[in-house]
Amino acid sequence: MKILRNISAKCDYLDLPKLTNYNPLNPSFVINNHGLRVIYRGCNYNLRETGYRFFYGSWTSSVTDNQNYTAEVSLDLKLKQASFLEDRHLRAREEAADGIQDLKVFRWRGQIYASGSGCNSAPFLRKVSPTRRFSMMLFIIEGSRLEYVATLPADQPEEKNWMPWVVDTELYFL
Repeated sequence: MKILRNISAKCDYLDLPKLTNYNPLNPSFVINNHGLRVIYRGCNYNLRETGYRFFYGSWTSSVTDNQNYTAEVSLDLKLKQASFLEDRHLRAREEAADGIQDLKVFRWRGQIYASGSGCNSAPFLRKVSPTRRFSMMLFIIEGSRLEYVATLPADQPEEKNWMPWVVDTELYFL
């Protein structure tokens, strides 16, 4: 059965700025009155044929680190401005000690929210766990600041990339 019939799509490129040495990736956006509100992250690693290489400043690091950014983009995909999305205060939370990854931005109850994966590498580095710990978290975006709402319940130590789904006033995750 052919699912996609008579569908054409136009692809375009959105050039998001590299605000620091971290590599920009994983944009998510909502449409606002003037264009797009884009949330994206920067990461301290490069993927090479031999695997990942983490860095922090000029030295090699054994853990991932993330920075989150916000940008205003016109509907014709021209960058208007970009800045940090302040999330450093959230690193005091155990589940986000090493940053927040892969934010998915959405509107709910008249405000802009995001879900993302809080990262904690401590169990991995202490050799208590074979992997880093990732916890799904819910945030509200207030200007250029990410504010904690909740840590979402999960059944396993690695939770990433839950997709928010708003139906009327209810919020679900897939």
